[in-house]
Amino acid sequence: MAADVTRNQARASDKTHERIDQAAERIKHQTASAADKTKGKLDAAAGRAEESVREAADAGTRGAHHAVDKAADWRECGSAAVGRARARAGDWFEGARACVRRNPAESVAITLVAGSLLGWLLHSSRRA
Repeated sequence: MAADVTRNQARASDKTHERIDQAAERIKHQTASAADKTKGKLDAAAGRAEESVREAADAGTRGAHHAVDKAADWRECGSAAVGRARARAGDWFEGARACVRRNPAESVAITLVAGSLLGWLLHSSRRA
């Protein structure tokens, strides 16, 4: 009888070990499955993040190119305007020089009147 009890205890112990091993295998399998699912989700999220960064970089590059093109256009327009203004100033100056050569006495008189008028305006503005 004591031998039967010992055998029964050994069988119970073996079954317990077997259950523990089965439970450990289920936990390993479930853990591996959860890890694989998580890994897949993380890979997908990393892929989406990488694509978003690429799109943002492309948009930034397009914006920078557009800004450079606009700046070049403005520079060209500004250079043309400066060139036209210089040409007009040169034409006006040459016209004034020709007028002074044709009528030197009138030019001196106009200059004196303009200077006197300007002096009077500046002097009267100081009194006010």
